Amino acid sequence: MRKFLTIVFCFSALGTVQAQESPSVPAETPLERLSAEDHFKSGTAALEAGQTKASIRHLGEAVRLKPDFREAWYNLALAYSRTSEIKAEEAAYLQAIKLDPDYTKAYYNLGICYEEAGRLREAADSYQRVVELAPAAFDARMNLGVVHAVLGRSKEAIVSYRAALAINAESPDAHYNLGLALMKLGDDAEQAGKEKLYLEALSAYDNALRFKPNFYKAEYNRALVFHRLERTEEEIDAFKQALVLRPSFPQALYNLAYTFELKERFAEALYYWRLYLKTAEKFETESPYIPAAEKAVKRLSSVVEPKPATP
Repeated sequence: MRKFLTIVFCFSALGTVQAQESPSVPAETPLERLSAEDHFKSGTAALEAGQTKASIRHLGEAVRLKPDFREAWYNLALAYSRTSEIKAEEAAYLQAIKLDPDYTKAYYNLGICYEEAGRLREAADSYQRVVELAPAAFDARMNLGVVHAVLGRSKEAIVSYRAALAINAESPDAHYNLGLALMKLGDDAEQAGKEKLYLEALSAYDNALRFKPNFYKAEYNRALVFHRLERTEEEIDAFKQALVLRPSFPQALYNLAYTFELKERFAEALYYWRLYLKTAEKFETESPYIPAAEKAVKRLSSVVEPKPATP
């Protein structure tokens, strides 16, 4: 979802067009002999060709020669986005916006810049500006929802995802993210309001699977909702379906084993604890959870597979 918008091509001082094909990179010419437009063309071609240093050199010269060259500032920011010079990237986007306060693409990519720098409130402000300027901007609404969710603003995230779904009702990611936000809001709600929010989350995950049947994370989260609703058999079925979609899914194996043990179905619990351990060793992120699984196997082995009595 976090994708940069298109590089701008401008072949006259009067307007811009979106190029259908990337122009070839022209041979190097001494900087002082080129106009701002020439530098823009060379820098944009270099950017398309992945020649970041050359792109920054030419686009930097373009804005030096013509400080009000909006498209050059924008492309210069895109070039800096391929480096670690975040401040330079930000400054170039802001200059493009200063020249054109309604420059939607610059606001959108500035939001990405802020998000990747961990400046989430500023990212939210940038995405919000995009949706004000372009209400049908699906990607901006999705990114705004993600930022709100990370900031703990579940209600605002839900509003953003629902607005995105009003634009594209068949987006599995939008339905999935809506489910996440609803589930989080349910976790934080008073007891009386939890069930309604969990059921709405369940519906969102169902819709995600309707448009993307192999969406194993949505199936896994359905199981988590069923767990919260204490609908154990449906929880177990959902975890198993998640494992059909992704057999090496350690979290599903762990939670399925835990649920079976919680319900005193010890033989099934032991089976899945062992399967979890076999799978978890392939995932470094599972190392904190392996000791608990090992203890469970040891504990249940004595119950499910007791040693024969000594004659």
